[in-house]
Amino acid sequence: MQDAEKGYPTQKFLLSIDLNRVAKWLRMMGFDAAVIPAISVSELIRRTITEDRILLTRSIKLSKDKRPFTRILVHSDDHLEQLKEILSSLHPDEKYFFTRCLCCNRPLYLIQKEKVIGLVPDRVYAKYHEYFVCRYCGRFYWTGTHWDTMRKKIADILALR
Repeated sequence: MQDAEKGYPTQKFLLSIDLNRVAKWLRMMGFDAAVIPAISVSELIRRTITEDRILLTRSIKLSKDKRPFTRILVHSDDHLEQLKEILSSLHPDEKYFFTRCLCCNRPLYLIQKEKVIGLVPDRVYAKYHEYFVCRYCGRFYWTGTHWDTMRKKIADILALR
């Protein structure tokens, strides 16, 4: 993880709610992956254009829309296969991995260990020394065993694309 001030990949995504699990994995890799609730097709396209995002959709009808906006049609039903489809045209950079909140998509910031005492489990506080916080939703992150597992899974996915 790193402090959010270092920047992010240039690709930003807008995903429908049915691709929520993919959004989490894109965020792990540092991509801005906004998930939207059910809104009209016109509003969806407007947001894609005005926010300079790539629309990720499972809708064949939406993927064939004649209006000029960037989109990727996702075919698979499995979220890891969906991620492989999306990543086939991207080049994730490891320096951005784990720099976004997995829940709300906002940047993570480095926080002093002393400031998380009582806010993370005691066993975590005793074992780990580097912490990050989402200033929007207040979630804390650290480079523990779950982080190692996710990093390995990302490496496996990237190797198979």
